[in-house]
Amino acid sequence: PTPTPAPVKTLITDLKASQTFTSDATTTDVEVRTAGGIVNRTAVSGAGIQVSYDAAAGSYTVTTAGRSQTFAAADRRPDRFPGEATFAKTGGDPEYLTLVTVPLYDAGNSNRYVGLGYWQRNAVAGGVQATQFTTFAYGLTTAAGAVPRSGSAAWATDIFGLLTTPGEELRTVQGRGDFNVDFGGGIFTAFANLDEFDFITGGGRVGSLRFRAGGQVGSAGNGFSGNMSYSSGRAGTLGGTISGQFYGPGAEEIGASFKAGGNGTVLNGALTGQRATPASGLPNLSLVNVQSTERLFTTGAGTFTQAREGQPGYSQVNATQSDSRVTITPTGPSSIEVGSATYTPVEADRVADGRLNYTTYRGQAAGSEGGPVEVAFYRPGGTNSEIALTYLSFATWTRTVQDAAQGQRIANTTRQFVLYGIQTPRELLSGRTGTGSYAGIVAGAGANRLGDTYSIGGTSRFDVDFGAASYTGSLSLVGTAADGTRREFGSFGFGNRLIEGVMVQASLDGGRNADSFNIITPAFYGPDGQEIGASFYLTAGNPMDAAAVAIGGITVAKRQ
Repeated sequence: PTPTPAPVKTLITDLKASQTFTSDATTTDVEVRTAGGIVNRTAVSGAGIQVSYDAAAGSYTVTTAGRSQTFAAADRRPDRFPGEATFAKTGGDPEYLTLVTVPLYDAGNSNRYVGLGYWQRNAVAGGVQATQFTTFAYGLTTAAGAVPRSGSAAWATDIFGLLTTPGEELRTVQGRGDFNVDFGGGIFTAFANLDEFDFITGGGRVGSLRFRAGGQVGSAGNGFSGNMSYSSGRAGTLGGTISGQFYGPGAEEIGASFKAGGNGTVLNGALTGQRATPASGLPNLSLVNVQSTERLFTTGAGTFTQAREGQPGYSQVNATQSDSRVTITPTGPSSIEVGSATYTPVEADRVADGRLNYTTYRGQAAGSEGGPVEVAFYRPGGTNSEIALTYLSFATWTRTVQDAAQGQRIANTTRQFVLYGIQTPRELLSGRTGTGSYAGIVAGAGANRLGDTYSIGGTSRFDVDFGAASYTGSLSLVGTAADGTRREFGSFGFGNRLIEGVMVQASLDGGRNADSFNIITPAFYGPDGQEIGASFYLTAGNPMDAAAVAIGGITVAKRQ
């Protein structure tokens, strides 16, 4: 006779065979006063977890960090909501297990391959409850060979967690968000506006609490991990980590757990997600795989010079900073705006100027400050022979306006170096630990009142201590004069703090931060701060001396 086929394990909502699921979990250990649910102390940790389903017995056994509990079919409580199974062990210290397969914010659309779970153990004595609250995702993971390695995708997420602050009431955190992956780049980002609810009194805040995450997708296997942050209404910014996996035969769903801490507060939780197509299109995670048109607000620096007919040298020289805009598209930058002038690159304006890492255009800028302009876009990606940037690039803008005043012809020349890219979200790196070393290149311009002009190049380095929330670095600048003569301008050191994962502007005075005239303004780019871009301006020499050189420009650097 034909043997009976083995049960097929195809849906998390209808398991046919015994199976053990493994993933990562996070646990809050919290002590709470039974009167009012006020927290005395709290701590958070992470560990691997096993969820074992016994098909014959209809039971689940959960194991993590040296503790285990089996929830039998007889322990199951009546269902409260579709897609939610709850179990209770009431002997001794009570324990509870909740398994959720229907998203709270999309009750008509059940998960097929992943579930969200939380396991709670309570020990009560002397008016105090000691609780271990563990959150996790579990389910039918995607085989490593079936995880896409190219293209991009998005998931709609369902998030749940526990927020605990000494002296405050327990709070649950929940909401719906977005999770985005660039498989070719091996990166992800996530964002949600969450709600907080007081566990006892039912108060809270709705919708204004930011959850962010970003990091790496493993080049092998089916996992992802990175940093996360949470902006809480009462506790300020929390920083931590997230890790998870893809679920389903073709990565149709995701699941992850996360933990964060800061200012005495801790958060742990988990999320699940279903593949979705955002109404606004997929977001841009890098410059080498642009998904949609996006106008980026940018910063830059350079020089301004004024030459008057009949007078030697320059009558005016300044190092300047600018706020600019660059619009990116899947086929490349489509416009650059500097001040009130806008240039739109067209193929007819493209010129070959011998700089292989740039795409250069000479054309007409529109706007009240329009006129002839030269714009060169520095190429991101692996074809750049100098530095292969993924999240960051820059453009140069050179424009001379002829004017007349009191019978004199005047030439005003602006040279700006404009950074643009996908910045690391504020707060995301606030919980990051360890260190990072970055190396990069410099591009800029220099001039003095004697009429000397320089193209500025050189190198940069940044050393970041995320745990200590500080950074140091240096710029080594070299100028090339109009006649090809090289001039070494030397090395300029700097350093300052990180606030909520953001690099604070620094003086170019070796870290003393006492010089407001020589400044560097750095920022992280990429979902894990993989690159740094900075604008800077300084004066080389005595500012009162006509030979002193005003320098403005940018540096772009990659983590080594």
